[in-house]
Amino acid sequence: MKTNGPPLKVWFYFFFAFFAFQIIVYCYVKPKIKKVSYSDDKTMESALKDLKSSDEKSIKVVIIGSSLVGCGVECREEMNSAISSQKAPLVHLTKVWGSGDPYFRMIENDKLLDKLIEIRPDLICFQTELVAVNFDIVDPNLTGLNQSLIITSLYNKMAINYLRQNPDANKNVPRNGQQCVPDREDIKMDTTNYKPINRSVKKHNDIKFAFNDLKKLQRAGIKTVIVDLPKPVKVEEKFFNTPFMGQLQQVLDMYQQQFGIEYWKYTGQPMYYRHFIDGGHLNKSGRHIYTEWLLEKIKQEKVL
Repeated sequence: MKTNGPPLKVWFYFFFAFFAFQIIVYCYVKPKIKKVSYSDDKTMESALKDLKSSDEKSIKVVIIGSSLVGCGVECREEMNSAISSQKAPLVHLTKVWGSGDPYFRMIENDKLLDKLIEIRPDLICFQTELVAVNFDIVDPNLTGLNQSLIITSLYNKMAINYLRQNPDANKNVPRNGQQCVPDREDIKMDTTNYKPINRSVKKHNDIKFAFNDLKKLQRAGIKTVIVDLPKPVKVEEKFFNTPFMGQLQQVLDMYQQQFGIEYWKYTGQPMYYRHFIDGGHLNKSGRHIYTEWLLEKIKQEKVL
């Protein structure tokens, strides 16, 4: 008994279309996705304006990062209440952030560090993930083929969203990164079954595009540090394993030796899932704890 199937040429066209799409993703869309930041010029301008508005006697600090910084550092209204209880000198903390991994666009396209050199803050803080850790997840328990399939699927979804994106979609997003954005509803996670996924350290070729700008900061005498944002205790136990820390330390040593950039590991009170809206982004109570720790750390280090 014969079964009727599609002609061979139909399969040929199907696989040709599939591989053609993969070529588009890897050669055209993927580089754009990796370099895109969903913040815009107005958001950047508002952050720089906020930094310039600081009192001359205050310690001017800017922290640069992803949405982890956007959710993890208090907005101006929240921070004012914390600052009012401080003893002089006061710390004027401005956050510059974008969704995804915004490091390339901030440095290459927006020339952020050149603009900061003109303002001359007392301290620049880089989120660890921007300068040293990949945002892509890596599960060592998966085979190379399975990891490749997962990554391919992820980039296909991102590519489709990128190609379909509406230029007007972000018009209603708050333009001032210092303003308070209401917390999303916390995700109720089953912390018993939740298994954090390992991440990998960025390779030299992925970060060297910023080296000339970091040298400019060093020559300008602007103190620069790499700062951790806290993660839930269970995530940190998985995340900061011995092999990962060994690789990370090599990158941190390179930053210290070549650019004089220190590393500030978070040493504040332990954070649990109740301090987060998901597995990594802090909620209002979590970012208050972190912001208080960071302000105190800045003073302890005697930045001025």
